[in-house]
Amino acid sequence: MITRVLGAIVILALLSGCASRRWNPDAALADAERDIASGKIRFAYVGSLTPHAPGIPESHQAMLQRYGRLEIGNQGCVQDEHRPERHEYAHRYNDRMLGHVAKQH
Repeated sequence: MITRVLGAIVILALLSGCASRRWNPDAALADAERDIASGKIRFAYVGSLTPHAPGIPESHQAMLQRYGRLEIGNQGCVQDEHRPERHEYAHRYNDRMLGHVAKQH
């Protein structure tokens, strides 16, 4: 019985930690650089009625299909008070990633 309760507590703690991850905009550039260095080219998406990649011009939307997605927070319609910081993180991350991709072509 105690093992089950402790197991459930550990699982809940892990899940709540993942769900509440904070996306600090100041870390976006370093995160993008790390992903580029490891060959993980992807673009950050934030949720809304239709999840989108902030900072990517309309003229580059088709190009996004060639790359992976980094989901920043909840991808659904319901957003919390941290949406602005997630949006800014994604915008900064995508700016750097788009600069890298543009140099490659």
